[in-house]
Formats: sequence, C-alpha cells, structure tokens
Amino acid sequence: MLIDWQCPAIGDATADLAIALSPAMHVVYGAGALPPADEFTALQAYPDASVIERYLSLKPFFHWRMAAYCAWKVAQGEAVYARAFEAELSRI
Repeated sequence: MLIDWQCPAIGDATADLAIALSPAMHVVYGAGALPPADEFTALQAYPDASVIERYLSLKPFFHWRMAAYCAWKVAQGEAVYARAFEAELSRI
C-alpha cells in the first residue's frame, strides 16, 4: 500500500498512474525510468481494469504533458529535468 499526501485531491486515477509511472519523475528522484516490464507489473497490480484501459489510451498525452513540464523546468534552470525530458520523449 502506498499513501502519497503531497497533493491530495479528488480526480481521475489515470493522472495518478501517469505520475507514479512517469519516467521523468523516476529520473528526477534518482531511481531512473522504470523498465517497461516493471511498468506492466505495476499496472497488473492496479485493481480497476477500466482505469488501466483508460490510462493506456491517454498515456501518449500524459507523456507529452510531462515532457512539456520538464522543458519548462529546464528553462527555469533545473538541469536534472533535461534527462527527465528525454526519458519522457523516449516513451511516446
């Protein structure tokens, strides 16, 4: 079980999956992007198949959104986001 108190809100679970599985977030926080097999395993553990299906259909858009965010962070002087940007683009 994982509880993330950083940004509690009611919203679409696909957005939570996108952040949790984001290659950029894993790069920024030092773990490196999840291998696709680990991402698959994480999705298989999620209890709602309809959310997984919706996430998979939206996944390219989530990657583009995160890549745009990373580009903005690089422009703000945060160099680690350059690698994060590349990690997101590699999954589109």
